[in-house]
Parts: sequence; C-alpha cells; structure tokens
Amino acid sequence: MSAKLLSTVAALCLIGTACGGGSDQATAVEDIAPTSEKSGDGDGESSSLGQTDTEVDAGDGDGDGDGDDSATGQIGSSVDRQVAGNLDVAFPPTIEACVVAAVAEDEVLLAGVLDASGFSDLPVDQQVTVVGLALDCADPGALSAYMLETFNQDAAFVVPASVGDCLEAKMTGENRNEVLLGFIAMGQLADGEGDGVPASARGPLIDTLTECFPGDVFADAVMVSAAEDPTLADAFDADCLSTAFDDPSVTAPLWTSVVDNPDLGFEEMDTTTQAAIVGPIAECISFGAAIAASAEADGVTLSDDSIACIDSELADADFLGQILASDGDTGQLDEESIGLAILGCLTSAELESMLGG
Repeated sequence: MSAKLLSTVAALCLIGTACGGGSDQATAVEDIAPTSEKSGDGDGESSSLGQTDTEVDAGDGDGDGDGDDSATGQIGSSVDRQVAGNLDVAFPPTIEACVVAAVAEDEVLLAGVLDASGFSDLPVDQQVTVVGLALDCADPGALSAYMLETFNQDAAFVVPASVGDCLEAKMTGENRNEVLLGFIAMGQLADGEGDGVPASARGPLIDTLTECFPGDVFADAVMVSAAEDPTLADAFDADCLSTAFDDPSVTAPLWTSVVDNPDLGFEEMDTTTQAAIVGPIAECISFGAAIAASAEADGVTLSDDSIACIDSELADADFLGQILASDGDTGQLDEESIGLAILGCLTSAELESMLGG
C-alpha cells in the first residue's frame, strides 16, 4: 500500500478546499455581493488600506448625506474584485461574497490580501485566517461533501462520508487553527516549499489524520489493490484488516511519516513504520488461499486443510518478510524452501493433479 496514496488523501483537505481554483474560476464580486457601485470613474485606485473612490461614493452618493459607510469597513466593487482575484477563490458565489466581506472587516488582513499576488503569497498565519473565514462562511456539511467529491473523482476506492465529516469537524473545532496550519504547511512541503509543519500543529494534524482515516478505509485500500490480482482477490480478510488498522499505534507512525514528508514512498520509510503497516497485512492474508486460486485456474482444487497447512508453513518461513526484503527481485527469495513447503502440504491427489500426472 502506497504512502503516496495516503498523503494525497491527507493533502486533499488543503488542495482546492479553501485556497485553490485559479483566477479564471473566480466570479466577479459585484455580481454577487450586496455592495453597490455608485458614481465615479471606476478605476478603483487603492489607498494603503484598499479604500477606493467607489467606497467613498458608496457612503455619500446614496442621498442620505451621512457619508458614514466609508467608516464601516465596506469596500468598493473594484477592490472586492481584486480581493477575490488575489485569493484565487473557487467557491460558490455565496461563499465567495461572504469571504470577501469578512476580509474587508479586518484592515490588516485586507492590506495583506491586496498586496499578495495569490493565496500562497500570503503569510501562513493569514492563509489560516482566510481558510477559517471560508469554513465559517460555508454551510455545515459543505466542506465534507466537497472533499469527498474531489477525492472520489480519481480515487481507486470510495472514501466514506464519515471521513469528510470527521475532517470538517476537526477543521472547524477547538484546535482548528493548528489543524489548518498543519494542512497548509504540509501542502507547502509537498510543493517543495516552506520549512515543514510547525511543532504546534504537528501533533493535532497527526491526531486528525489518525482519527479521521479509520481501519475500514485502510482495509478498503488494501482490498481494492488486492482485487487487481485474481489470485489475491480472496486472500485478504477485510474484517481482520479493518480491526487491525483501527489501532492508532498501527497507523499513527505512517501518518507521522506522511506529515513530515508527503512525497516519501512507503519503501523509503523507516523499518518501524513499515513493520507497523505490514503486521496487519501479514496477519490478515492467506497465502494458501492465493495459491489455491492460482491452482484453481489450472483446474486443481485444494482442500481447506491444504490451504491451512500452506499458510502455516509460509508464516514459519516469513514468506511476506522475504517478499518485502526482495524489493521485487524474486531471485532473493528462498524459492526452493518455499516450494518444498507448499508441495509438502498437498495431498497425493492434489500433488498428482498439480504435476499433471
């Protein structure tokens, strides 16, 4: 099972959710926001805080003569458009308008957004703030649905709705800032930027991933991968895998490696992490069933006793360990001993059929 796949799942919470999309997807804010354009030349020249002629006009051009609106934090439509463009927002119009309005209420954040060339150009703390605003603007469940839709478009297996619900709860809960900071920093690391996930966010992020991707998700990933090989389709016990991977001590080391290096391949992880993941696979696979499936394709049916014997013999020979150590080089396998162990488990009738006698 590839850590690359799992890191993609983890990084999903950042990619596109509140930061991505591209300026070509941004909707013109004046078409959706409640702010109105008044008289003026429409150039929208910005001051140091982003105020424009349209903002001033919005205050004294409505006929009431108070001129108070310019002091309320409202911004003109041309600046709205600049804020939306600089954030590269890809939200539904209602969320985009809400985010832009919320940015306008924070003078420091507004100045930072207007000065940035894109979302990723913002300081990390302001990125966290903007993502938080987007989450506050979204309807409950919207983030969960978006994440699942995005991942399941290209995923080999369907991620259950419970994963999205858990991630949304973590990203809007008590430790939201640390979790969001962790995802953003990990996304930067995957892009070859930044200094990695800060210590304050590392624990909450690992805990989030460990909790939100329970054993049944890992089991589904293994089962889908196994199904690509007919001889392995029935070799794994899905319930066994789900139970084993539900143990945080099994999956937390993997998520720790992914958080520290999202591009790290499973074979490149330390032996402790590999062993934690390989353990459940070794406990939940029947090599005897795989061999029986191969034999069945040749017209030979193995008994349950023969299958159980093969499982026992290959476990004693650490067959799975040999496979992992061989790194794809079958020449490193002790094929003679393995072959003799398998043949020794067959009945005389099975052996005769298998040898074509």
